[in-house]
Amino acid sequence: MDASWWPAVVAVVVLAVIAGLADSFGRVRRAHRRPEPGEVWWAVAPSGRAGAGAGGDRVCLVLKTAAESATVAWITVREDGGGPGAVPLPPGSAGAGTDRPAYLETGELAEVAVRDLRRKAGPVDTAVWDRVRHLSDT
Repeated sequence: MDASWWPAVVAVVVLAVIAGLADSFGRVRRAHRRPEPGEVWWAVAPSGRAGAGAGGDRVCLVLKTAAESATVAWITVREDGGGPGAVPLPPGSAGAGTDRPAYLETGELAEVAVRDLRRKAGPVDTAVWDRVRHLSDT
């Protein structure tokens, strides 16, 4: 009986186990990066949302989190300041560029799936957070 195929079967099984372990470690790692209120994140903007980059990502401030979603306020660098109720961000604060002013759009909050919050940009300025933390209380 020819048993030359056994090494190939063992190799396939070993690779499948390694792939399964790598996937589970990745899921655990992603689960530990939950957004917290007061953090600035890059998130997938809803389709058709003005200002979304080529990948559809925009910077936002997390105001409130739930199990699967987060209430956010978008950050803009539009020259008009983001409209009524916009809160200016200090230069260089998380999500704000150092070369042009940035504003937190407080007029219309959004619900974003936690899975669509791609990467953390950092904490928001403490004075800004004290000013807007109540926005999600309604």
